[in-house]
Amino acid sequence: MAAWHGLGRGGKKGSSLFGAPVGHRVRCSRRGRRKHGKGKAGEAMATAERLPNSRAVPGARLESNPQAAERARRMVRTFLGGLPRQVPREAVEAITLVVSELVTNAVRHARGRWCRIDLQDIGNGVGISVSDDDPSPPRPRRLGPTAEGGFGWPLVRRLSCELTVSSRPDGKTVHAVVRF
Repeated sequence: MAAWHGLGRGGKKGSSLFGAPVGHRVRCSRRGRRKHGKGKAGEAMATAERLPNSRAVPGARLESNPQAAERARRMVRTFLGGLPRQVPREAVEAITLVVSELVTNAVRHARGRWCRIDLQDIGNGVGISVSDDDPSPPRPRRLGPTAEGGFGWPLVRRLSCELTVSSRPDGKTVHAVVRF
């Protein structure tokens, strides 16, 4: 097993981005709900199984422009069409939406010239990684009846069984797992 680690807010007490207390493991139950368990202090972690014969798509670097999300969606369709098994329609839609939202967020909020997307077949789902050059983690916005935008991150959280953010000085990577 390979672990994807996302830092909580600098190891401080409180909540991580994912609704779990900092220092707790974020996992998916059989019904797709998050469960929290004790993990390393200062980190919200998610674990994804990597199978010996898992299939990964070589990462694609996308120019940060309005067409990036559409290119990412085409990449998802090509990737899923090449898997050795049929992917349920609902899962295709969920994976496509998560990728589209993460790429759109990278283009809109990171304001860098490029973003990168990586997809991996993990047997019973797809691992999604979107990287950009802004080290700031995504911040949920308050939603209200007149809100414009701010719906993408809650959608990603709801559709993803596992979700982490790995920050580094030159950017961040958002990792999501959608199971089917």
